[in-house]
Amino acid sequence: MAAPYSYQVTIADTSPLLAWNGAWAQCFDQSGCTPPAAGASGVGESYHGTNVSGPSVSLTFVGDAIQLYGDYAAGSGGTVTVDNSTVSPSSSPGTDLNSLFATDSSLSNDSQHTVSLQTTAPFNFTSAIVSVTSTQPLSNYSLPYGNPAIVYSGTWSTVTVQGLAGGTTRTNQVGASASVNFTGVGVIVYSSMNSGHGPYNVTLDGETTQYTAVGRTWLVPETIIYYAAHLTPGTHTLVLTNNGAGGSTTFTLNRITVVQLASEAGPSSTATSETSTGSAGATSTSPPLPSAVGNTNNGAIAGGVVGGAAALVLLIFLVWFFMRRGRATPVMVPFVTPRAPASLVDDEEKTAENIPPPPPPPQLSQKRSLPSSRSVPVLPIAATAPTTSSAETTTSPSALSPIAPKPEATAVSEALATAGVGNNSSGTLLRDSDAANEVVDRVLELLAGRIDPHRPGEDVSGGSLPPPVYRDTR
Repeated sequence: MAAPYSYQVTIADTSPLLAWNGAWAQCFDQSGCTPPAAGASGVGESYHGTNVSGPSVSLTFVGDAIQLYGDYAAGSGGTVTVDNSTVSPSSSPGTDLNSLFATDSSLSNDSQHTVSLQTTAPFNFTSAIVSVTSTQPLSNYSLPYGNPAIVYSGTWSTVTVQGLAGGTTRTNQVGASASVNFTGVGVIVYSSMNSGHGPYNVTLDGETTQYTAVGRTWLVPETIIYYAAHLTPGTHTLVLTNNGAGGSTTFTLNRITVVQLASEAGPSSTATSETSTGSAGATSTSPPLPSAVGNTNNGAIAGGVVGGAAALVLLIFLVWFFMRRGRATPVMVPFVTPRAPASLVDDEEKTAENIPPPPPPPQLSQKRSLPSSRSVPVLPIAATAPTTSSAETTTSPSALSPIAPKPEATAVSEALATAGVGNNSSGTLLRDSDAANEVVDRVLELLAGRIDPHRPGEDVSGGSLPPPVYRDTR
């Protein structure tokens, strides 16, 4: 016989697959047993608890082994039966909510079974784990509620759920349904539970079973609401319908997981070969449940890998080629021969030759003439007294020559004398306008000498400059 392959289905105390009888209360180990409001979200681990003898819980299932977990007192937790046969409970007291209370691993895999627990003392029930074995390798894939393989009828809407990534889809329309065709040997349906959720129907290959979620007081983000195992290999049809009986019309769908033989795995499946050993000692497999459908096509994957590798090699070659080409062809910078200082002087001289000559100093465009009636007072003569002759001596402008600096009074007197100004008994007035112009020119020359104290022809830097020229404007 080939080595067995298996998977496990955990039916938590929040699942509507469990049937409760008697005084049970849904609780959370941190939030307690009384919700602050209907539909409140509990904190911590969920469990159903009772403090009296007599309450019971039962589960109808398909599988090869069953395990019950909870917290209980030693030897007085309760009695367990599987298909009306008593199963010996654990003789050790439970240490926490996940203590194994009873197990039965001698079940046939071709029929349904019913396990029942009746309490004889305070008991806190947390879960029942069903193990399903196979002689062939198994795989699985998951269909989120938005997968196009799921066909909806009626009105559905996407809603967020606290504690559930991705949210869920919900309907309040009686008769609304969700259906899917799948190939496999098992199927598991996950949903959210809350106050106001009602009964629903599950139809598998034409056979319908009704379940109910009425009486929930806490929000449960996700729990298993249906599962089927040991199906005949091949194609199956699953339909989930909102029943709406009793006025509770809310139904939600989170995801559907399909379990199939590895030989049935197609493009929409993800194989797994993970194996583990259950706490009851039976060999079991806990396949990972993907959050989305995986489309595995070995040919496409191989082609993509080869194409990607070729592209990477080409990219590396191009980078190497251009780097090598850049190193082999350095950038050529033209060399400029330094110029000799003489050439620099020549350039400057040539540049100076191209500069236009400075404009000539401003000149009087016409003679300055004074009316003959204008009188000019005679300045005092300090150095040389003029003669008492009434005759005037007129000096031609061409006879003027540079003179040495003299006292201001003497220079001015001489200028006046040179210009033909003498003592005049009639008020010492100039009798000629040309002589007056001569006086003005000489006075301007003396003022210029006062402004520039350097001798005519002497440069301030020690060189030689031509003496200023004062033109005769007569």
